[in-house]
Amino acid sequence: MDPRYERTQRQLRRAVYELAAEHPVGDIAVAELCRAAGVTRDTFYRHATSPTTLLAEALGEELTTAIEAVRDEHAARLAPGERLDGEALMRHSERTLLVHLRTHARVYRNAMTAGLVPELRTQLENIIFDALVEHALSYPSVLPEAIAPDDQMALEITAAYASSGTVGAIERWLRHDPLDVDRGAALILAASPGFWLRDA
Repeated sequence: MDPRYERTQRQLRRAVYELAAEHPVGDIAVAELCRAAGVTRDTFYRHATSPTTLLAEALGEELTTAIEAVRDEHAARLAPGERLDGEALMRHSERTLLVHLRTHARVYRNAMTAGLVPELRTQLENIIFDALVEHALSYPSVLPEAIAPDDQMALEITAAYASSGTVGAIERWLRHDPLDVDRGAALILAASPGFWLRDA
């Protein structure tokens, strides 16, 4: 990436995080964001279509990196022939998700009315959906017999059901204080279909 583009991207992301922590996300104006980031409107529109999409992309990239690190860490621990501890991986992944949300709690709470603004909700659902599909394809033995890993529709419906439900639970969790990561993760997993926690 061009160093100037990367530097501007960092400035914009820092500014949108700061503004979203102080104001309702829907109220952040492009002009205000440009002033905070020290860039022009033309520069902003080379990086994003709106402050909300910029915020969703920044949070999504951060969360995706954290979840990928969890998966890589668990895979690196496996000895040859050793089976993946599916429950440990799911619990670690769920906890990582909630730590991310707690770290940016003011931002996510400012992005809520009845629920999260569509851009952030969709971003979270897509990240969770992709992680579940990858888990199922990597470890197909976790799936129930009725869901074959080569049945794309069945796999997508299964992952969509879980990801949408998880985001709905997250929206409720964000309304409580203090944000107890361990209890939140335990409750979300207790409400999830048990096959996701199987050893692979």
